[in-house]
Formats: sequence, C-alpha cells, structure tokens
Amino acid sequence: MEIQGLQALYAGHTSVKALGKALQGGSVRTVFAEGLCASAAPVLFASLAKACPQVADSPFVFILDDAEEAGYFYHDLVQILGEQEVLFFPSSFRRAVKFGHRDAANEILRTAIIRFL
Repeated sequence: MEIQGLQALYAGHTSVKALGKALQGGSVRTVFAEGLCASAAPVLFASLAKACPQVADSPFVFILDDAEEAGYFYHDLVQILGEQEVLFFPSSFRRAVKFGHRDAANEILRTAIIRFL
C-alpha cells in the first residue's frame, strides 16, 4: 500500500473527522496526541489536512521532544504533503541550551521561517 492509500484510510476514520470538527469550531487550540508510534502522528495530521481542507488552511505548530524526533516528523510530513507545505523551525543552539553554544545556520533558518509566516 502506498502512503496516499494509508492517508485515505486515516482520513476516513471517525476520530480524524471528529478532530477536524473540533479544530474547525475554534474551541480547540491545542491537541496532545498520545500513543502514536513511529510515523503514525505525521500520517494522522496529513490525513486531517485531507479530511478537513478548511482546517489545513491555518498553520499548525508541532513541538517535539528533541531535534532527532522533530527531524523524523518533518521528513515524514514532507514525504506526504510536499516540501512547500512543511517548514522546520530548529533550535538556535547546537547542543542543550544550558551549554549556550549558538548555531548561526539555525538562527538564519529560524529568521527565514519567521519572515515567511
């Protein structure tokens, strides 16, 4: 099965449709997705975009535990939605904030994304 087929299966799920309705109403602004393994979360939110195009028009921000997890999430979303639809906002530090080593390349990327938004 290809990714688009899997995305269509997710888009038809009642939970995805319910999440889309909740986000459409504007009463829900934060979603905590728990228990989703591997690429299930990116597929879920890409399917949400397919199931509820009105919801997909507004930007989503995903906050993940670390840079590695965020990188995998970003890559999965890019594979499903395309590079034009997904942005990556990295940390401005090379290592943990407590070490205080700034990463100039990431700061430039962060600035470009803020300007785009």
